[in-house]
Amino acid sequence: MFQPRLPVESWVALNAVVVAELEAEVPARRLDNRNSVVNSLALEGEHLRAMPAHPSATCRVVARVADKFGNLRADHITYPVPVCHAYRSA
Repeated sequence: MFQPRLPVESWVALNAVVVAELEAEVPARRLDNRNSVVNSLALEGEHLRAMPAHPSATCRVVARVADKFGNLRADHITYPVPVCHAYRSA
């Protein structure tokens, strides 16, 4: 459960170590239905569609001004921002 910190030089190196450990354990992992992860991924891959040629637009840009408390309001939702951005368009 508790492990010492890994001696890595950067976040990129840490991510590489984590990905390598996860990939090394994939062949041994079993799902709740006792199927191996490798077999399940192969079966799922048969039903996947190709990636779209162009990524879809997942956001929109709307100009808002933060109030003196550092809150932005958009679509009836209040988003906190650092107070240093108060009264500035975001």
